[in-house]
Amino acid sequence: WMPKTVNISHGTKVTWKAVTSSHTVTAYRGAWNKNTTINQGQSTSFTFNNRGTYLFRCRFHSSLVNGVCSGMCGKVVVS
Repeated sequence: WMPKTVNISHGTKVTWKAVTSSHTVTAYRGAWNKNTTINQGQSTSFTFNNRGTYLFRCRFHSSLVNGVCSGMCGKVVVS
C-alpha cells in the first residue's frame, strides 16, 4: 500500500485501487468494518466519519499474528 499511513480529517473518503493483481481491503483490530476484494483495475472506498486510527491489510499479501500485521498493511489516521 502506498502510502502506508494516510492522515485525513473526519468526513473524508479514502479510495483504494488495485493497480496490479487482486487485493483485499480488510479491517483489523475491530475499529471499523471493511472486508472487500478488489480485482486489478477496480477500486473500493470508505468515508471515515469518526476520529481514530483504522488499520487495514490485504489478506492475500500479508499475515496477521497476534494482532501484528506484516506485509501489505496500512492505516488511516482520522483527526
